[in-house]
Amino acid sequence: MRVALIGSGWIQDFHARGVLAYPGAELVAVANHREESARTLAERYAIPNVTTDWRALTEDEAVQAVVIATPNALHAEQSIAFLDAGTHVLVEKPMAVSVAECDAMIDASHRGAASLMVAHCWRFHPDVIAMRDRIASGVLGEIVKTRGYGVHAGWGPKGWFVDPALAGGGALVDMGVHAIDTARFVLGDPTPERGGKRKRHYRLTAKGSTAIAHAHSDLARMTRGLEPKLGSS
Repeated sequence: MRVALIGSGWIQDFHARGVLAYPGAELVAVANHREESARTLAERYAIPNVTTDWRALTEDEAVQAVVIATPNALHAEQSIAFLDAGTHVLVEKPMAVSVAECDAMIDASHRGAASLMVAHCWRFHPDVIAMRDRIASGVLGEIVKTRGYGVHAGWGPKGWFVDPALAGGGALVDMGVHAIDTARFVLGDPTPERGGKRKRHYRLTAKGSTAIAHAHSDLARMTRGLEPKLGSS
């Protein structure tokens, strides 16, 4: 699988190592509007093609898949362009900056054979998978409420992360998306609902004590992704 990197920021360093660790995969190109940044990444991983024009890579037959790690506002346009060109897409979270853009990306993936996947990395963590399996087995009973959080220890946002036009949101979009998606994953990816607060009563012991659990369903669609589909190499 020949892979191009769209964007050359901090997270692409992790994606580059991941691609090279996969048998049969190779890095063939990197694109960034800042050529110096792209060349620095290319030199680190011996990537042969450096360009400031990501659109040119949609027509490059040497590129079979791309990893899109650019400002959030660019995710939809870039993903759709590559999907329409028949190129597999792994796009960083958040998927896009609106539900309409997410839907358009999904529609593009359905128009052809190219696969679309959102890089929700916590879905692959062994502890998260173990929790999902325990919940699915029923050993924990019915889950009525979850709580999650996301932090960057010792690091604060800067650059395009604090530019509303490029980021599309603040801490919820940047880090809260991890907590939302991980909660959905361990619960079996339930269909999101809109609604008010529901009060539910549970009898916990034979002695008659009762607990009241509050389940909130006022969560709109914040993230939407597709299960990975295998593409040919």
